[in-house]
Amino acid sequence: MAKQFRQICQETFGFVGVYGFSDAQLSGDPPIHSITARFYGRTLAIECIWDNKEQTLEVKIARLVDGKLPSGFAINAQSGRRVRDHLTQILLRRGVRGFGFRNVPVSATLVDRWRSILEDYARLLQQHGKAVLHEATDVLD
Repeated sequence: MAKQFRQICQETFGFVGVYGFSDAQLSGDPPIHSITARFYGRTLAIECIWDNKEQTLEVKIARLVDGKLPSGFAINAQSGRRVRDHLTQILLRRGVRGFGFRNVPVSATLVDRWRSILEDYARLLQQHGKAVLHEATDVLD
């Protein structure tokens, strides 16, 4: 399942390579039933996260600290700076409204659900996420 998730993430988000991001790198957390495919840039990472228990897929942006993922989940305890957030929250703060996510039929296979949702996130990133793609220093502020 994890390799298939990574493959679909790579197919839908592969365009980020043009901006200097890596290919999708896979990690998992069996105790919480999640799979994460990450695309690493110089200062940011794009995280595609599938939570199998909750059956949710989300895309988050994380600030890299010395090339590594932050230890804090959302806020750095020492600095108080945001280190990770949902792509949609970042876009909302930048004035984007009406994300246009398609309705995925409940009868759709898991792979089709992943593909549909990831295609919508990829479209949002391409249309409204230039600050993320160009790794603007204030993207999480």
